[in-house]
Amino acid sequence: MRAAPLSPALREGGVQPLATQLEEESAGIVVEHVSKRFGGIFALRDVSFRVAQGSIFGMIGPNGSGKTTLLNTINGVYRATTGVIRVEGREVQNLSPSALLRLGVARTFQNPHVFLTLTVQENMMLPTIETGRLDVGFRDEILQTLHLDGLAKATASQLSGGEQKLLEFARAMITRPRVVLMDEPFGGVDAAIKTVMQDNIRRWSSEAGTTFMVVSHEIPDLVQLANRVVCLAEGSMIADGTPSEVTADEHVVSVYLGRRYERKD
Repeated sequence: MRAAPLSPALREGGVQPLATQLEEESAGIVVEHVSKRFGGIFALRDVSFRVAQGSIFGMIGPNGSGKTTLLNTINGVYRATTGVIRVEGREVQNLSPSALLRLGVARTFQNPHVFLTLTVQENMMLPTIETGRLDVGFRDEILQTLHLDGLAKATASQLSGGEQKLLEFARAMITRPRVVLMDEPFGGVDAAIKTVMQDNIRRWSSEAGTTFMVVSHEIPDLVQLANRVVCLAEGSMIADGTPSEVTADEHVVSVYLGRRYERKD
C-alpha cells in the first residue's frame, strides 16, 4: 500500500525552524569529533559526520560498535566526553532529551517505550505534555496515515510487537519533529508494517523536510531507504558514503557484513 500525500497540516508543521532562519542547504545534524568514554573504556572515538537536512541517514555496524551510544549522545541521554553536536545549526550536546524534544528532536527505541496500560490514543498524546502542542485532529490524522486508527482505543498491551513499534513511530511524529532518531525500527517487524513505516519515512523526508537517522541491522531495507550510510566498528567510524559504496567497502565486509552479503538492487 502506497502512502498518501502529506496533508497541508503535516507539511506546515514539518517545516518550522528550530530557532533561526536556516539556509536551504543547512545540515540537519552535525557530529564533530565526538567521543564518549565510560571510565577507561571508549564507546565512541572521534566520530564526525554531517547529515543533510531532510535526508534519510543510515547507520550500521556490529553489535557493540557504538550505534545506540551515539544515538543516546545525540539525544542527550549521555553527554559527549569531547566533541560538538549541532542540530540545524544549534549546539545541543549539553541539552537534555526533554529540551531536545521541545526543539524538534524525536526518538524511537529498539524495544518500544510505550505505556502498556494506556490506549493508543493516550500514548500518542504523551509527548505533547512536554511540547505544549495538543492537537487531537493531528493525532487522528497520523493514526490514520499509519493505519493505526482502527486500534486507537486499544491498550498498547493488546498490540503486537510490530504494532507497538509503529505506535512509537506515530508518537514521535505527533511532535512535528525536525529530526527523528530511530534505533532498529525494522527488527522483528512484519513486512506489511515495515512497508508502512518505510513509506512514511520517505514521505516525511521528501515532503516535510524531516531528517531521519536510522540504525538498523536490516541491511537490504536500509540500502533501499537511506540516502547515505556510515558504518561504526569498536566506537570508530570506518566508512561513510552511499549505501552501495559502504556495503562494498572491504573493511565493512571484513568486520561486519561478511562475504555472503549480496546487495539487492
